[in-house]
Amino acid sequence: MEDKSERHYSPQKLPIFFAHCFMFLVILVVTLITMLSLFVRKTNFGPIISSNETLDFSTIPDYFVQFSDIHLTHVNPERTKHVITLFKYTKQVINPELLIFTGDIADASVTGSFFEIRKQDKRSWDTYLDVLSKSGLDQDCDIIDIPGNHDLYNIESEQSSSNYFPKYAHYQVTSMNVQSIVIKNKYNFIAVNPVSFPYISAPLGMMPFTPTDILDEMEKQLKDKKNYTNIIISHYPHFSTWTAHPNRMRDIYSKAQFFLCGHTHPSNAQIMHYGEVISVVTSPGSYSNNFGLVTIEKGAIIYHQITVNVDDDPEFNDYLAVTYPIPLQQLSRDQVFNKNQFPVRALGFSSKDLNLKLYIDDQLVGNMNLINRVKSNVGLYSYDVDVPDGQHKLKIEGDLTKEFEFFVGSKSPTIKESSNSVFTPYFFMGGVGALSFLILIRLIPFWLLCKEKLTEFEDFMFYGEGDIKWYHQMYLGPLYMICRLRKVPKSIYFTLIFMFVWYIPLPFYFTKIESKLATLWCWGYMSENTLFKFNTPLWFLLFYYLMVLLPLIDISGLAFEHTPLMVIHKVEFVLFCICIGIVFIAWILITTVAGGAFTVFTSFMLYFVVFAIVFIFCKIFIRPKIAVSSAAEPSY
Repeated sequence: MEDKSERHYSPQKLPIFFAHCFMFLVILVVTLITMLSLFVRKTNFGPIISSNETLDFSTIPDYFVQFSDIHLTHVNPERTKHVITLFKYTKQVINPELLIFTGDIADASVTGSFFEIRKQDKRSWDTYLDVLSKSGLDQDCDIIDIPGNHDLYNIESEQSSSNYFPKYAHYQVTSMNVQSIVIKNKYNFIAVNPVSFPYISAPLGMMPFTPTDILDEMEKQLKDKKNYTNIIISHYPHFSTWTAHPNRMRDIYSKAQFFLCGHTHPSNAQIMHYGEVISVVTSPGSYSNNFGLVTIEKGAIIYHQITVNVDDDPEFNDYLAVTYPIPLQQLSRDQVFNKNQFPVRALGFSSKDLNLKLYIDDQLVGNMNLINRVKSNVGLYSYDVDVPDGQHKLKIEGDLTKEFEFFVGSKSPTIKESSNSVFTPYFFMGGVGALSFLILIRLIPFWLLCKEKLTEFEDFMFYGEGDIKWYHQMYLGPLYMICRLRKVPKSIYFTLIFMFVWYIPLPFYFTKIESKLATLWCWGYMSENTLFKFNTPLWFLLFYYLMVLLPLIDISGLAFEHTPLMVIHKVEFVLFCICIGIVFIAWILITTVAGGAFTVFTSFMLYFVVFAIVFIFCKIFIRPKIAVSSAAEPSY
């Protein structure tokens, strides 16, 4: 073999670019475009056919209030004060007959234990009852409360003494997974909780798996109560849960008339379609100033977001909720919107008679009339209009204001709404799959098939020997990058292979669920030889592949590549350390919020990476003059 150290080193900029930068830039651009499209992408829904149900305005509209994610705890008086203010407004201004909590009622307490992250605390549930009592909401009001992930963290079984939810719920809990609750003999609320016991601690229960038996029970409840108005209530949005039967789950939800949830803490309520049903993710009551009001006419269900002034001396302003027509974004299969002649109806939550001027398409059509004083603080207002088919703008001015677009016709236009692709379990599954492919093409020894071509390209890149056209360099450069591991010792090569597959035979870390030991794997967690499938560990695997293993593979190959490129060695090593720093800082920040930053130190990942950093640092900085040619090349 010719001694390359005696030849004149003459690096060629273009092939070095193709071999060291081109592939990184392509991956970076594709990743940025993909992420940007996921965040800003709009999905089209419709057109929607108007329901054939007959509109009936002979009765008073029903309404109820929804809260979600209030996260009450005895150790956070500021949050308690904030929630009390929201509750007092609800009692004094809205005064509902029905109140619904869609999960994360009590905030699981941080344990401080090395093997536990959070646990249930009776004092937090006592705070919940105390807040309801101080606001007066527990008087003359039916309450439906369902559990969220924080309400069930670290519970060993449904019969566990730390399972406080059934003891503090305001109705008789007959099932922790699916339960039908009928109100006024016409509304069937189907409470859905996909979580099974034993339930692992935070932050791992964020994307639960919905098993087949829960889908079966939901379908049965909807079939048995098909003559009711069916409203599904769950803590988890459709996009944050996953199942082996996603099409079936969508079809089951589509048989309901409305779907209310929380969990993802949007700053403003997210209103979207899931199948053919309206799905609403409500803002968290723990720190936002918003909550939900749902009004129901026969043929129209509408969600309203109410924003409260929560200053030290709040003014509880009156509120106006239009109950018909239906806002354009909330049209669905079960809404009636094909009538040209109809009354514009609104509930005015005020003890005084309101002056309300009605405008259609910026034209004044008249003053709305108070036709019924529903309660001392609630009036029903109405005004008959006749509008042609098409899209229109409704505006109400006067003592209270409201403005939105609506549609009249048998078939609606296509509706654009935001996509939540980036928050779905399937996004993380796809991301892990794509990164697995990028890692595999680096680990599979393709270089055994093209040794001579790679040597020719290397001689041209470092010494200017030969002549390779630029368009050939475009594929030889990435091939050279993919085959970077061809010169590393066998020990490092097989260590990298092990680091790629270690998550299959080894757990991420160990934890406890009350008295039971649980092991966390990429595909779920195991407790007492029982597997519980869930998706959240793929978050960590995605970080690990993208920010640790891919840079580690490239820096390992570069460390044994070519001695004169020591500046590039050092630059890439610094970039590698930055990537590692980002992933572990992100892990610590995420788990600190959940009270479990120590999980970083119970993971095998940390110790693999520390070993790699020390080894490569010694190779590049402490022994920089060792020639790569002296290192034994692997023979595969």
